[in-house]
Amino acid sequence: PAPTTGGTDYATTYTQTWNFNVQHEFANNVAVEAAYVGNKGTHMQSSSEYNVPLPGAGNIQARRPYPQWGVLDYKIWGGSSTYNSLQAKIEKRFSNGFSLLGSYTFSKCLDGPGSEEGGSPAFYLDNRYRGPCNFNVPHNFVTSYVWELPFGHGRKFLSTAGRVADFLIGGWQWQGINTYQSGVPYSVGISTDRA
Repeated sequence: PAPTTGGTDYATTYTQTWNFNVQHEFANNVAVEAAYVGNKGTHMQSSSEYNVPLPGAGNIQARRPYPQWGVLDYKIWGGSSTYNSLQAKIEKRFSNGFSLLGSYTFSKCLDGPGSEEGGSPAFYLDNRYRGPCNFNVPHNFVTSYVWELPFGHGRKFLSTAGRVADFLIGGWQWQGINTYQSGVPYSVGISTDRA
């Protein structure tokens, strides 16, 4: 690993968050919601690689600003990130033995060399090194549901069943949570000195 050093001009990392939300109930026990959610991270710890030779012919070590050393990992508090999303939800509250919740999020998270989520660029590429966060999931759809099965005492089917039969067939529920989402970004990396 590269030796690590850091700047002495520390800054406090902070996050700003904002959102806008609209909800509406269409019928008894059925509601929908749509929202915009965003945030911005500022002064995040970031890494740059210093003492990286510029591209060219000849001896690599001789092209470094400090030829007596290899690559230096330099920590600063200059990174930033942004997150923007559209979030939608439909909910049927529990009634008549059934409930359903469905939600969908369309989002994008962008960061630079500051998130510590990916590799560090050479210092002369810092301003060009921005892209999706390593944990960016653009599409996320989740459903959850509960259905009381209609068998046994007080239910539609077999409501006159005896105690033993009601004990065996009554009071059952079908429940589930399903998640469908995009995969996270993947980058090919090299674990050795790129020079």
